[in-house]
Amino acid sequence: MKKLSVSEAKPRILGVESVIETTLSQGVYGYGEEGRPDDGLLYVLAGEAHYTFEDPALDMDVHPGGLFYLGRRMAYACRVFRREFRLLIINFRFETPEDCCFLSELLPTGALRNRETQFRDLLSVRQMKHPACEQESLSLLYRIYAGWINAVAEAALPPASKRRMEEALRYMHEHIGEETLTAARLAAALHLSEAQLRRNFNAALGISPMRYLQTIRIEQAKERLSYSNDSVTSIAESLGYSGVYHFSHAFRKETGSSPSEYRALHRMTAY
Repeated sequence: MKKLSVSEAKPRILGVESVIETTLSQGVYGYGEEGRPDDGLLYVLAGEAHYTFEDPALDMDVHPGGLFYLGRRMAYACRVFRREFRLLIINFRFETPEDCCFLSELLPTGALRNRETQFRDLLSVRQMKHPACEQESLSLLYRIYAGWINAVAEAALPPASKRRMEEALRYMHEHIGEETLTAARLAAALHLSEAQLRRNFNAALGISPMRYLQTIRIEQAKERLSYSNDSVTSIAESLGYSGVYHFSHAFRKETGSSPSEYRALHRMTAY
């Protein structure tokens, strides 16, 4: 069976099986020959543990704040060193070709600063079981997964490129509401050519600067449509769109629905 890194393969997520918070006491846990029944993303709240696999190269120590992936069908043992080993666990399913499986993997340290909040948001959505539960669960899990992929890519960047990317992302978030924010302006602010800027973004995120800007604008729009009373017009203007028409067109292209349709579907999550 061919083994692939999840961060390289970028598989499609089929669905969320369960989201739980659990505490393990000191001892040994895990799955034998048949392996784990689902794919899993695990966030460590407290305690320490050591995971061992059939391939010793995959063995890892996990600590509070750690985020890691355990692949479906992989056998492993988890040795808990302290009495309290607390975890937030997302059990889900990747679309996995029959002739391959994905390697268990530890996320680079310091990545996804809001990881616990994201896990708890997903846990809350599952517990509420409102009509949009499945759709919102997938959306939140994809957000966590996208952050993971970006973090793995950023960790592989040379220090100078990583610093430039951090500056670029900070600049984009600070000026997200300005219609004049273009690739040329961003490159000039970072003292780069546009070609250099595109190369940095493609190496780190696999997309162009303007594609990334569109993504974060739509994500902010989705948050405000769900959790605020701001009008569609004010949201469009504050996110740098020249008008409601252009905003609505971009929003529908990204989400498959208009801003008003999205708000009607997700509005209850604000309460």
